[in-house]
Amino acid sequence: MSIYIEPTTFRTNQQKLLPSTSITHVSPLERSVHKDMIDMLNETYTSMEVLNNFKTKWLGCDSSVSNARLQNSLSHLHRMYSLNQEASLGELAQAASLSPSRFSHWFSDQIGIPLRSYKKWLRMVNAFTYCQVMSLTDAATKAGFSDQAHFCRTVQNAFGVTPSEIKQLFTSS
Repeated sequence: MSIYIEPTTFRTNQQKLLPSTSITHVSPLERSVHKDMIDMLNETYTSMEVLNNFKTKWLGCDSSVSNARLQNSLSHLHRMYSLNQEASLGELAQAASLSPSRFSHWFSDQIGIPLRSYKKWLRMVNAFTYCQVMSLTDAATKAGFSDQAHFCRTVQNAFGVTPSEIKQLFTSS
């Protein structure tokens, strides 16, 4: 399981989550956090339940975010990305029965990161899925990045490692 924590959310809880020796953006969780999550998975909690527990316990976020509006919006967003299409703010707001401006604020409150950051995350996830069967250049372009350099910069900024290093993790198992 990988958890991406937006740096703006992460700052306040960094000491609780990562070992003090951590110097990279990609780090294992502190043992107690890791054990808590593994215990939940072993007890057959869903990954969403584990994530909500993590957000409540370790990030201090409200875990009661699963509601129909959010599920409609996320379903639409993921469906569009699976079709390699961009989901507009208007479409997502309509799926949640909110105005576009209210949706932007509401989405950030519910998910914990802005819509733009979430979309960037989805593009990276799609690119890594594609790179299992095609080159990084083709995967980056298919996922919506302007070119491989744009993809590499985005991944390097988000994780502190190159896409090639992450691709090796996928292919080494």
